[in-house]
Amino acid sequence: FHVTDSDWGNQLRIALESTANDENRDDYINSLLQLLEKTADGHVKNILDTEKYLLNDKRLPFIADTIDNKLVVTVADESSGLKPGDIILSKNGVDSSAVIEQLKAEIPGSEQWKSYVASKHFRFHDAERLEIERDDKLLSLSMKGVYMPDLDEFNRTIPFLELEDGI
Repeated sequence: FHVTDSDWGNQLRIALESTANDENRDDYINSLLQLLEKTADGHVKNILDTEKYLLNDKRLPFIADTIDNKLVVTVADESSGLKPGDIILSKNGVDSSAVIEQLKAEIPGSEQWKSYVASKHFRFHDAERLEIERDDKLLSLSMKGVYMPDLDEFNRTIPFLELEDGI
């Protein structure tokens, strides 16, 4: 905290008050994650987010990244119905940018790091309804999380696609 603008004494007081009022284990984990986020240190690794996200091996079968403040599909399994370039507008009726901001609130590090990790955590769930934009059309897709190894976002079978000039 001494290298960031965080007020350690105040942040610790807030976290202790929050944990004292937590009603269950998930609330407690969220309180601790919010305290770690205040460190603004992307090197912070904790077992809590591993348990919250990674131990649930069910993942939605795509990878998305935040590009120009939009959540854009970059890799998708054929079974998902998604295509690279699709823009995810909402997840279960909640605006995708709001979901990303909620996830970022638990991730320590720079804004770029938080966006990257939040985009990855966005797909760690069992079943979801997504509203997407493709070729200026709105589509609604339902999909289930599947047990699978991570999709390979770097060893692509198709070349990179230019969505628009320079993007």
